[in-house]
Amino acid sequence: AGKNWKLSIDGIEVTVLHALTQDPIDPGVVHLGMADNGYFWSENGGERFYLAEGISNNVKSISVARSQPSRLYAVGPKTWHWEANQVFVSNNRGRQWTRSPMIGLPDMEKEKRKCNTIVADPKNAFVAYLAVSGDVGPNAGGIYKTEDGGKKWTWIGDGLPAGTGFFRESIWDMGREIAVSPDGSLLCISREQGALYRFDASTQKWQKNEVGAGGSYYSVVADNLQPGRFFLGIRGTGLFRSDDGGKSWKRVLNQSVGHVSTDEMVKNRVAVGTENGVMLSTNGGETWQQLDRNLPYRINPIVAFAGERLLAGTGGNGAFWIPLSAQGAQPIKAKPATEAAMSGRVNAAPPIQNGDMTQGTTAPTGWSNPWAGSGKLEVVRDVSTHRSAPASLKLQSVGGAAYGTVSQSFAAHSGSFTLSGAIKANGKLDESLFAVQAFGEDGRQIGWITVFDARDAKNWTEFSRFVSLPPGTKNWNLVLTLKGDGAAWLDDVKAEAEKSVFLD
Repeated sequence: AGKNWKLSIDGIEVTVLHALTQDPIDPGVVHLGMADNGYFWSENGGERFYLAEGISNNVKSISVARSQPSRLYAVGPKTWHWEANQVFVSNNRGRQWTRSPMIGLPDMEKEKRKCNTIVADPKNAFVAYLAVSGDVGPNAGGIYKTEDGGKKWTWIGDGLPAGTGFFRESIWDMGREIAVSPDGSLLCISREQGALYRFDASTQKWQKNEVGAGGSYYSVVADNLQPGRFFLGIRGTGLFRSDDGGKSWKRVLNQSVGHVSTDEMVKNRVAVGTENGVMLSTNGGETWQQLDRNLPYRINPIVAFAGERLLAGTGGNGAFWIPLSAQGAQPIKAKPATEAAMSGRVNAAPPIQNGDMTQGTTAPTGWSNPWAGSGKLEVVRDVSTHRSAPASLKLQSVGGAAYGTVSQSFAAHSGSFTLSGAIKANGKLDESLFAVQAFGEDGRQIGWITVFDARDAKNWTEFSRFVSLPPGTKNWNLVLTLKGDGAAWLDDVKAEAEKSVFLD
């Protein structure tokens, strides 16, 4: 009669997770990458996640710059698809994201050219490494490095098997392919080649290192609390550890291992996702503890620490957490997000004309005549109702219900920006939106970003929304829509430029 319940959704697909990433200084913060929906953040240790804006619908890999944890790198698709071929960068803990211009990278639109792993250097927040699939070669497949925060990339694939596929092309079923240690040791793995390579800084070339194990090379990570220590998860074979920068390896778990994660805050704590759930070690992999097998869809879960909690991301049932101590069972609250320190230029803001509606007579200057799909609409410069003097823009139906818009047009804008303002509406309305409408080369709409839904805003309501125009935008509109019998008012519209996240 409802007193007791048994979980009965094991195996039912809900959400497929690609990445869980720990914040190295704040136990309340967790970053999550998901298929179909994109990037989410948690500020209470994984109890609740929030969907971010300005990034793609799929996020395969997320890396935190340990020296400045508010700085994040991620990869996903350029446009909606189940692939990763675009780098994204955030400088404020995932609140806003900027697309890398991908300077120096090969044509990522090609069928086999994908990038499923990105890793930030633990000591330099503006250095990161990217794995690019396809046949290895300059301006083709291999590893690329950025030293300016993701703006420009340089190929450093010399020594990898030239002319052959090395990194994984598919977004599915693969862990991190690159790992970098605080001591500068740099490793990469290939599931396709069944091999591990180590970068020799003296020769600037990659050298193959024998692990002495078969199976599918699945995930490699560095232990940032112990320089030179790495863990390698091999499906079908086990978990291996190196304590000398990847030169030699020791098997520390004799069962199939996919994903592996080391704790960024507690030394010697390691977790792995196996074929049947999650295992934990508190002594660097010497001994292991099997955790609760009631975890749904526990085949090769992704793992990440969050203070005294361990999270597991599944391939079909979302994310779960388990306390590792009494402290982990208590509520966690993250510190407020801050912006990573850097010296960079500010992008230009879109030139919004007459956003405060001060100019004009009967109608505001700079805003179009109303387009009506049905019924009749008019645009009025309303001097009696406004958020700030002397006037606002009023879009109203005339003689009954109508549907249409008023807009302001712009040429393409290369950066991202934040739109803010004030809005209200009344009447019997089915729709009243303030939005950004993007058009491509052929004049067709390629994007619609709702900035604010004003149907329930009976009083003046302030809004603010980060906007990143989709790739291929040639021109775009600010649009106020109205559908029904009533009116909507708009005032104090401003655009604030996004600070550059790249070094000049």
